[in-house]
Parts: sequence; structure tokens; C-alpha cells
Amino acid sequence: MSAPESKAQALNNRVATLRTLVPAATMEALLAALPPDTAEILRNPPLAVTWLPSHHWARVVETAHKVVFAGDDAQVHRWGRTAMLSDLSTVFRLFLKLASPQFIARRASNLWDQYNRNHGRVHSREVDGSTVEAIYEGVGSANASFWLFQRGVVHAAVEASGVKDVEARIVSGGGASPSCTIRVSWRV
Repeated sequence: MSAPESKAQALNNRVATLRTLVPAATMEALLAALPPDTAEILRNPPLAVTWLPSHHWARVVETAHKVVFAGDDAQVHRWGRTAMLSDLSTVFRLFLKLASPQFIARRASNLWDQYNRNHGRVHSREVDGSTVEAIYEGVGSANASFWLFQRGVVHAAVEASGVKDVEARIVSGGGASPSCTIRVSWRV
């Protein structure tokens, strides 16, 4: 089996979002704390269509959790949420406003597969009329920080549909596990 890979576009956009959230000196501290090959990718971002080993993103998010956010889980969640919302084009935002959270959740696997290969899978499950779960399996490079970031991404995706009082939480897996279930609920 081939090594897990992720498109550079995702890493580039997430790092660009991080640069808007923290001072330049903090970004420099992050670069200094990363392994040299990963830091080089952040200093000289590759073309968006480039496939990168997935461990680079795992290193970035884990190191940022420690160095940039001093272990603050809520800040990693905020970063994921902000990154997802900033990635949405105006046209796509309008489309999402017309879609239900359930519809968006059903499309999660397509989105995951656009940015990842040989890197696990995601599917969704409707729990009730105001709750869905995003279920990730086989994500080998995942770490606790990775899942906190994904919780923010899932939160933002559902929030973009226009529902109110969105709450996303990890209900199983997470941590160092290659699997994680993120439950998202909202007010109807």
C-alpha cells in the first residue's frame, strides 16, 4: 500500500489561516520547532496540486498546538473552524446556506477524498434531525491535535449551512487513535 498523502492546498491554506491568527514571531517559533523538512514546506509552499506525505500536516498541527497555542485545545478548534470558513468561496457559501447540515455531512467523504489518498476514510451518520456524526477511520498520521482541528472543520462545515448554536465534540476515538467520531448538533 502507498504511503498516506494529502494535497498541499490543504496544508497551504491552513498555514495561511494560522498566519492571520498569530504574530510573525510566533510563526517563527513554530518553524524553529518543526523538523527541517516540514519547516521548509511552510517556508516555501509547494503548488496546491502537489501530494505531500500526510505526516507533515500531523507535525504542523501537533507542534502548533504546543508552541503556538500553549496546549490550548479551544484555540486549535478555533483554528480549524476559521481555516474551513476562510476556504469557502462566496459561491460555495451561498450553496451551503441552501443545504441542510445532513446534506453537507453526506458529502464529507467526497471532500476528504479530494484532499487525501491512502489516508483513511470518512463517512457520516444522521443521529436525529439536529445531530450528525462524522466518522473517520484509518487515519494513520492522526494525533490529538489533528482531531481537535478536524472538530473545528466539521463545526464550520455545519455552521456554514446557517443553523444556530452549533456544537461539535469528539464522542469516540480521537487522541492518538486512527479513528474518531465527531458529533455535531445544532438548534433547529
